[in-house]
Amino acid sequence: MGTLKDKQVAVTGATGFLGRYFVRELLAQGAQVVAVVRSPGKVPELKRDGIELRKADLADPAALARAFAGCDAVIANAGQVSLNPDYDALIHENLDGTRNSLQACADAGVQRVVGISSASVYRELLSGKPIDESAALRSAGDRRHRFNIYAISKSLAEQESWRLAQQLGLQLSTIRPYAIFGAFDQHSFSYWFDWLMRWPFIAPYPIGLNLPMVYAGDLARATLGVLASSECAGEAFNVGGEQTDFWHFYNIWAEAGGPHPPFRLPLPVPFKRQFDDSKIRRMTGWQPRPLLDSCRETVLTLQRQGHF
Repeated sequence: MGTLKDKQVAVTGATGFLGRYFVRELLAQGAQVVAVVRSPGKVPELKRDGIELRKADLADPAALARAFAGCDAVIANAGQVSLNPDYDALIHENLDGTRNSLQACADAGVQRVVGISSASVYRELLSGKPIDESAALRSAGDRRHRFNIYAISKSLAEQESWRLAQQLGLQLSTIRPYAIFGAFDQHSFSYWFDWLMRWPFIAPYPIGLNLPMVYAGDLARATLGVLASSECAGEAFNVGGEQTDFWHFYNIWAEAGGPHPPFRLPLPVPFKRQFDDSKIRRMTGWQPRPLLDSCRETVLTLQRQGHF
């Protein structure tokens, strides 16, 4: 297993939900972090921590190439998350962002790239057995609706990234997480969970809903483990974390000191997703931390108003 100590690693979307966790973990491993952002003033603590900020937009490949200049690797994390009814626009934004990012890596002379994809890229999510990385991905011909258009856009973007990596001679790996929780989330699971947990007295809460959940900090460790390993180049990795029932997750969250209504109204949601993430565990030695520890860290970060 390689090391990232003293390596210069660029992170796109460094001010976003996952980006902040990537930055923190890179610093912890002794890497030199380049935060590639659209709005350098959005997260002043990055600059305060001595992180180099370089301004670039995914729509501007020349600016991205300048931002990646001199780096040893790139974590291509930025992308669009939206339920916008303009399906074509979302697909084009994620495809164009992927193309521009990888072309910029090649132009800047950066070979090692890790792209953050999603486990929603799989076509068949209701399989009776855990889905591994060999499963078929969604395609441009799939029927579109507001609840799957993001997944289709991520699938097309990942497939395009593999095509470009081969064409440009890049050493690409992709990460496919499913339900991610942590601080800073403005769009997905953690955002809605936090909203539900702040109901004052009683809230409807799913029972029978079972998902592979991964803490954003653990996802960052998994991503950096892949980045540091030359053996992981050319591979895609599921990062599923622990298979958890939501009713049980509520209990852990409450034990960790997270805000929660005192009463729950059971809402039957007999729904289960299963992903096989044995590949990343085998190839990097990664293991998620106990959920209680992850929830405690999330609560503490929220209490500090978003500061680790």
